Amino acid sequence: MEKALSLEFLRVVERAAIASAHTMGLGDRHKSDQVAVEAMRAEMDTVGMDGTIVIGEGERDEAPMLFIGEKVGAAVKNKNGKYPEVVIAVDPLEGTNLCATGEPNAIVVLASRAACSTRPISTWKRLSSARPAKAPWNSMLPLPITSRQSPSD
Repeated sequence: MEKALSLEFLRVVERAAIASAHTMGLGDRHKSDQVAVEAMRAEMDTVGMDGTIVIGEGERDEAPMLFIGEKVGAAVKNKNGKYPEVVIAVDPLEGTNLCATGEPNAIVVLASRAACSTRPISTWKRLSSARPAKAPWNSMLPLPITSRQSPSD
């Protein structure tokens, strides 16, 4: 099940990234964010899951949003189906100004876990790197680098 959802989530972030890329360099950060949100929501609603957004964007910057508590996934339309319960953290477009001005390094963010997991949401951390990772990262191990707050936090 995890592998299938991982591939579905890859499709979700890819769709949001492609949608926002079409607005790159046009100077309208709200439009860039809006198309990323709309694409992410539309694609998420095709995923075979009963998802709940637990960390979302929009509240902070009055942008179009996937709001906290919003239900997503195929379970929204098909109430009779049995789908895995998943909690999701999203930022459909981190770096709206970068995208709008045509600069590099805007990203789409999605993190998920089973709703029944015992790991609290507060342990989720934002992880980014200025260069490609040399090896996969195991979230159960301590980070080998010093983390710092991002300028937008």
